Amino acid sequence: MKKEIFTYLIQCGENGPIKIGQSIDPSNRLYNMQIYNPEKLTLLKTTKTKEFVLHEFFKEDRLKGEWYKPSEKLLTYIQNNEFPQKKIKKEFCSTFKIDLEKIKCEFKKLGFTQEQFVKQAKTTRQTLHNIKKYQSCRFETLDKIAKTLGVLSTDLIDCKGFTYSNK
Repeated sequence: MKKEIFTYLIQCGENGPIKIGQSIDPSNRLYNMQIYNPEKLTLLKTTKTKEFVLHEFFKEDRLKGEWYKPSEKLLTYIQNNEFPQKKIKKEFCSTFKIDLEKIKCEFKKLGFTQEQFVKQAKTTRQTLHNIKKYQSCRFETLDKIAKTLGVLSTDLIDCKGFTYSNK
């Protein structure tokens, strides 16, 4: 059985840096990190948004590795409990492959025929064919598909092999 992975945000001290990481058990991760840290650590948030998406979105706040300054943008994300997908740059998302298995799984759950899905997503059969063939699409198309399936756009991105700069 595959275990679910969560992305967590842990803050060091009251106003200190925030670590964006991932774990199957964020509470246990907090406990293990606290053993080696003299400052009090606080688990601020767990989310199913993929870790690499948060790393990329908050890259201008990166201090080192997975540690980020507690910027207004990052704190707003934590408080609103929602990923600001509308602000993702188109070129950022268009560089990723689409997770076809996730799309197929969600498609099946909803019981759509191809025609029903095309109509609901306001797209074309050719677009669906191209996504299957090339496993990629523009962000606007990905967003339409995600909304129709009732999932986040970021959940449909295949992140296997993704790497990010550790500035």
